[in-house]
Amino acid sequence: NVVDVATPSGVHQFKVPASAREVAASPQRDSWLAADTKALDALLSWAGNRLVPVSVPATAGLPVVPCVTQRKIKIDPATGGLDKRNAFKSRHCVDGGRQRQLLDRYGVNVGHVETSSSVADDLCIKLTLADAALHDRDTAKADVPNAYLHGQRQPRPIT
Repeated sequence: NVVDVATPSGVHQFKVPASAREVAASPQRDSWLAADTKALDALLSWAGNRLVPVSVPATAGLPVVPCVTQRKIKIDPATGGLDKRNAFKSRHCVDGGRQRQLLDRYGVNVGHVETSSSVADDLCIKLTLADAALHDRDTAKADVPNAYLHGQRQPRPIT
C-alpha cells in the first residue's frame, strides 16, 4: 500500500508497512513504532486486557486468538500532506479469518462474517441498526473505531 503525500519539495510516496519487518526497514520507522505503541497502550488501558504468555491460556485449554496490526497514513484533505495531529495510525485487532478456524477447532459454532475486530459496544450496534432501519438501508457490516476497547466479555443478546 503506497500513499502519495504532498511536501514542500513535491509529491512523495510513503509505503504503509504490512509487517514488523517492513516497519523496521521503513524510513518512517520511529513514527510507525510510536503509532504501534500508542495502539497497544490504548488496548491495554481498557480494564481486563493484559498481555499474557501464549502458554497460559494454552495450558488451561483456552484458544489464543491471533491478532493483526493494521496501519494507515492519514492525509490532511486541505493540503494533501501528512495530517499534523496524527499522520501514522496503527490498530491492533483480532484476525477474523484465523479466528473462525480456531473457533471451529474448539467446536464453537458461530455464524461469522470475516472481521478484523470482533467486539463492539452494544449501544454502537443498536445505533447502527436503528440508523439503518430509519433510512431503510441494508447493512452487511460496519466499522466501529476502537471497537475492541468497548467489547463485552460475556455475549449478550441484542434487544
